[in-house]
Amino acid sequence: MACAEIGLEHLTVQSVADRLGVTRAAIYNYVGNTAEMRRLAAAATVTTFEFGDPETRDWELWLRQFAEALRVWLLSNGSAGVYIPAAEMVTERVLFGLEQVLDVLARAGFHDDTAVRALQFVLGVVWANTHDQLLAEAQPDGVHPQQTQMLSQEADLRSFPRLERAVELNSIYGAFDTRFDFELEAVILSLRSALKNGESP
Repeated sequence: MACAEIGLEHLTVQSVADRLGVTRAAIYNYVGNTAEMRRLAAAATVTTFEFGDPETRDWELWLRQFAEALRVWLLSNGSAGVYIPAAEMVTERVLFGLEQVLDVLARAGFHDDTAVRALQFVLGVVWANTHDQLLAEAQPDGVHPQQTQMLSQEADLRSFPRLERAVELNSIYGAFDTRFDFELEAVILSLRSALKNGESP
């Protein structure tokens, strides 16, 4: 409770001791250091990955719904991910979802190696998108630091008008929903093409 009130970014052994009205030594009876306390407090905030197998045999729809659910889950647990190793965030529900992706693609007719590569691409799209969105949201102005750098005096984009316009429109390091949909659709189109052409890996 005290950890949640203080917030993970401001959490220290001393801040918790002060909040509880005890000595730091009392806190050290339960945790070894501030990093361990942050990890435990962050782990307590991680929500369950909720994704049920839809009643559809449409592998494209299933893959989209899985990717969207995973993205929502990662975004909602983003602050905890700073303090918890990835292995600790991956719950049995997440592993079940990954297994289901491979199963759905296998039932659709994809070879195992293609299904694994598809899973890797989908995870890459989800991870890159959520990482950039969380990084932007962590900035005081809500703008991705690379975009800020590109618009700064250090990077003169006047010689590159289309790139300059894209950066100004926030379409490179922003527009996260649109970017996610576009990249996921590219993966699905590639898979659809592979299936149509005899699924040559």
